[in-house]
Amino acid sequence: MSTSSAATSISLHTADIALERDVFMRTLIRELAGALQDVVGLEDASGFISVVGQRMGAQINDSYRSALRVARLDPLMLGLEGTRCAHGL
Repeated sequence: MSTSSAATSISLHTADIALERDVFMRTLIRELAGALQDVVGLEDASGFISVVGQRMGAQINDSYRSALRVARLDPLMLGLEGTRCAHGL
């Protein structure tokens, strides 16, 4: 079968390719982490990923504190929300 006939029989819109946001983002993060590890090594890549996680946590914390108009989040509230978020991931 020639390439042109195959291309006309399958539409780009109907091709079964998993490009939904969640799968795309997980693949992107996995590939970025792998490339970073290949370039700088496992230990430095792990440290970098840790820093990124800490910064993301700080941003999420700031977002919740701002939305709830509080200076500090209650530990019980954090535990409940953390559990909810983990189930949604």
